[in-house]
Amino acid sequence: MKTKKIVLSESEMPRQWYNIMADMPTPMEPPLHPGTGQPVGPEDLAPI
Repeated sequence: MKTKKIVLSESEMPRQWYNIMADMPTPMEPPLHPGTGQPVGPEDLAPI
């Protein structure tokens, strides 16, 4: 798969964002660890 890179000028950069989480009927499921299949904890994210 080819990687695409999109470059926006300063005038094209978004100035507003929408928080979709506020309008979701139920909370999203937590992200899963690819190796264990269990929910990711803070210790899993520490290397990032």
